[in-house]
Amino acid sequence: MIIPKATGTGHAMGESRSINLATRIDGISKLVYVPIPKNASCWVKYHFGAADLCNYYTNEINNNEHLSLVVLRDPLERWVSGLAQHLAGWSPGHPLNIDSLNWETAIDQVVFDEHTQHQHEFIANLLHDNIVWFKCDNNLPINFIDFMKKYNINIKLLNEEEDTTNIFNITKKVQARTNLIDKYEAPPQQTLVDKIISKLNENPKYLDRIRKFYQDDYKLYNTVPYYAAR
Repeated sequence: MIIPKATGTGHAMGESRSINLATRIDGISKLVYVPIPKNASCWVKYHFGAADLCNYYTNEINNNEHLSLVVLRDPLERWVSGLAQHLAGWSPGHPLNIDSLNWETAIDQVVFDEHTQHQHEFIANLLHDNIVWFKCDNNLPINFIDFMKKYNINIKLLNEEEDTTNIFNITKKVQARTNLIDKYEAPPQQTLVDKIISKLNENPKYLDRIRKFYQDDYKLYNTVPYYAAR
């Protein structure tokens, strides 16, 4: 059995956002944020501010004058979070309920929607030399804010109540959801994450399969020069 994929067309081309700089800085006239789902994209899009939408699949990006901002996340960590989101809300007995899931099928399939799609596919049309790379970890807020200040863009963080320090693990913010069909009260998404991690730790072959599938993402993740505040 193939696990149903989420409906939709995958990554929306128009989700990228751009900011035109008031004055050129080192020849750069525009910053473009290219979101990858499950890589703190909600957090970054919010703090990137009110910006024009930009389709980076077209010729809108001038690699000589524009900088693209890309956040990468550990592929296994991202897959766990993406699968948890895909399984959230399904009632007991349903094939997509975490306790009913056919794990052999899930591990064989790997990709269920854009949240588990290869990260490198989202930036296939961008020249890597014109990308500023950020790592999706606890230092992301500091690094992102520091970078934006270099281009005279001040970022104001949400207050502590709204914005936890663990911004890259967005699942901890996702509350339980009720299935409207049978009124099933689903567990918080973090509970699903914990169960998935437990299952992977019990089955090393599952871990090997996922890491092998995302080997190109791992190569990218482990070799790019990440921006770091100084």
